[in-house]
Amino acid sequence: MGEVMSDGAANSGGHSGQKAVASFPISEQLLSFIEQAPVAIALFDRDMRYLATSESWNAGYGLGSACLAGLSPYDAFPQLPRRWREVHKRVLVGEEVACGEEPLTRADGGTDWVRWCMKPWRHPSGEIAGALMFTEVITGQIEARTKIAQSEALFRETFENAAVGIAHAAPNGAWLLVNPQMCTITGYSAEELLTKTVRDITHAGDFEEYLPQVKSMYRGEIDSFGTEKRYIRKDGSIVWARLRISCARKAGGEIDHFIAVIVDISAQKMAEIALRESEERLGAALRAGRLGVHDYDPQTGRVKWDRETYRLWGVPEGEAVTMETFEAGVHSEDLCVVRAALSRALDPSGTRRYECEYRVVSRADGAVRWISADGDVTFEGGSPVRLVGTVQDITERKKREAQVELLLREVNHRAKNLLGVVQAIASQTAVEGCEEFIARFSDRVRALAANQDLLVKSQWQGVKLGELVSAQLAHFEGLIGSRIEIAGPPLRIAAEAAQPIAMALHELATNAGKYGALSNSKGKIRIAWDFDRDGSFHLSWTESGGPAGSRPGRRGFGTMVIADTPEIQLDAKVALEFPSSGAEWRLSCPAKNILETGNTGIDCWEPA
Repeated sequence: MGEVMSDGAANSGGHSGQKAVASFPISEQLLSFIEQAPVAIALFDRDMRYLATSESWNAGYGLGSACLAGLSPYDAFPQLPRRWREVHKRVLVGEEVACGEEPLTRADGGTDWVRWCMKPWRHPSGEIAGALMFTEVITGQIEARTKIAQSEALFRETFENAAVGIAHAAPNGAWLLVNPQMCTITGYSAEELLTKTVRDITHAGDFEEYLPQVKSMYRGEIDSFGTEKRYIRKDGSIVWARLRISCARKAGGEIDHFIAVIVDISAQKMAEIALRESEERLGAALRAGRLGVHDYDPQTGRVKWDRETYRLWGVPEGEAVTMETFEAGVHSEDLCVVRAALSRALDPSGTRRYECEYRVVSRADGAVRWISADGDVTFEGGSPVRLVGTVQDITERKKREAQVELLLREVNHRAKNLLGVVQAIASQTAVEGCEEFIARFSDRVRALAANQDLLVKSQWQGVKLGELVSAQLAHFEGLIGSRIEIAGPPLRIAAEAAQPIAMALHELATNAGKYGALSNSKGKIRIAWDFDRDGSFHLSWTESGGPAGSRPGRRGFGTMVIADTPEIQLDAKVALEFPSSGAEWRLSCPAKNILETGNTGIDCWEPA
């Protein structure tokens, strides 16, 4: 293959009229270059017979080491379309023809995509000696491009039709690409969003929260993270979203852009918020009512308590509880009541309601509390599967009920005593004239009523002595502080002591108004009491400035009320004297007879 000969016989086919080209040498170096070139090269003569081919040509077309010299392309590639003959003719008359990509059927029936360029080559005389063809098999590139196009189409299909929001954002937070669902979530069009940044549509209270993760991405510590945040829609409303944020990096590792996948969870979030608010309201209501909640599964025996129930039983919160734990806290005397109520509730033919009151003994401090329990039982297939109810601490209510019962007994007892006193007043007053009887009887009944009002006001727990004195001097209220002096420490006396003292003060006031210091315009009265720390109580009534005192001619009911009754009911010593300055009355008795039951010493003093 050192030289190429072109003669008339060789050129007679299809090229008549052209002069025969004298033979000319082709250097070995050129042939070697063509054969070893890393690209596909073929050299043809004017009859389009192969003169030389590169190894890349043979390999690219699956020809192996076959020798093509002297063969035409139609011999080597029988499937070669006829249109190539036109291409060859154009080149052999001096035209350069090229194609960027074209399918070529191989000898084995496969198809390759090629990029080619064919141009004429000339001998030193300037005559066209044949054709030179460069080709590149680009099947891999075409396949890769096809795959990329398919991938891009798939991405676009997914991006455009995704049920979630998808968006790209620049490192500075500007939106770069958004899909339709992102527009639906935010209420902005794509054009509007691309003029904004992430911060522009993020709730102010949420933007700072996920910045630490973003900074970690910039430092290369993480490539993605998830979060929840609020967006501000175009109309100003709030939309809750769950995000997955990742980043695409450049070759050097710096962030090229962020990718966000966004799911609208507003409905879920609103439901969670509503549930949380409902639970908070329920919890607040339970706490306000001091109610605990219990949940019992009769099938498994499992019991669930809330914080208040744990507290009532004195069991550490979170400790596993069973029916044994529950019953261990019930007072032994009430356990049968609880079991009977539970049995009735779990009986399909029963009430299916769990109601009872019982005592519990706290495991923590041994305190005894009264409990009111209520609950409903759920049945499935005739069998109880769940009992849910409440427990309430009713200890104070039980105390009040006991107090009311005690008060009722006391009122009954006192009413009977009061009737006896009224009867005695009536019998003692009746000896006087009818009109006098009615007036004095009414005054004494009103004195009893005033005393009764004070006792009721204090719930029969004792009365303030100062208020008791003022109540019996109600007719002379305008003189208190001027002609009537009341002096003594703030002291409470027992309900039992209030009645005899009040009646005595009433009689003293009545006598002072009729015959004593208050019967003129100058007389004065001093009512004083004190309390010795050695255990004695003293009360005195001293008149001055009125008519000269004189002892009554007979001992009537008034004297009995002033002197005898306190001595009998209070075990008191009473002194009643009538010096010229006016009547004087003094009462002394043990302090325990004046104080409320259970009080001793200083406990009876009112706080300052």
